Amino acid sequence: MLKYADISDKECILGFTDDGAFGTKVKAIINAYGIDSSLVDVWFDEGKTVAVRFDGAMALYCTPETDTEELRQLIKLVGCTAVFCERRYAGLLTENFRHGTVMKYAGEKENAHCEDASENLREIYSLISENIPGSFPGDGYMYWLSDFMHRSLRGLSRARCVKENNSVAACCVTSAETQAAAVISGVACAKEFRSRGFGRQCVLGVTNELIDEMKSVYVFVLNENAAGFYKKIGFEECGEWAEYKI
Repeated sequence: MLKYADISDKECILGFTDDGAFGTKVKAIINAYGIDSSLVDVWFDEGKTVAVRFDGAMALYCTPETDTEELRQLIKLVGCTAVFCERRYAGLLTENFRHGTVMKYAGEKENAHCEDASENLREIYSLISENIPGSFPGDGYMYWLSDFMHRSLRGLSRARCVKENNSVAACCVTSAETQAAAVISGVACAKEFRSRGFGRQCVLGVTNELIDEMKSVYVFVLNENAAGFYKKIGFEECGEWAEYKI
């Protein structure tokens, strides 16, 4: 049975949640903000399910033992703006959702380098906003910056870039990290620098860092073009994600 978590439940939740793409996403929120924060609500069924509501949206970690009917009733009761989960469980919760592919890096380290972008965060925010509409559903740059810095200072997120002529040509951000895995996102390349390999270099540069830290690397992709890009640089399909709006 799902119950509302308190601080005493944290180690239990982190203990049974794996370090796959969805477990990493859920763990990163809990590790960043805690369970006793007013910004986060966590429900769980030990060994089976974790539901984390942050900034109005809910991320789910589900297993074959998840009671999807109970979970559907919880979502209806507590309310949220959107739900993100593994596709096979979304189909049991709703009929209308968008979906894409989960990919995991399976290649070797390559000769690629990127640099810390902590001094270029406004440029990165603008670049991602222009190239990936809807990436930042919050209240603008300062809202995103606050969340990113909060995670970054705890080792749960990072921003990297490749520069050309002192301008940010491409960027890559990790949106969630644990000690064992990371999810990369916010990958974008400025229009004037496209088709020159900067996006590839940036993603592989970040991936190299994560490999050195013994972390698995995941990415959620929306369409075939994006999947093709990641396949070319060493990622393989390992599942499907789904998101639906409430």
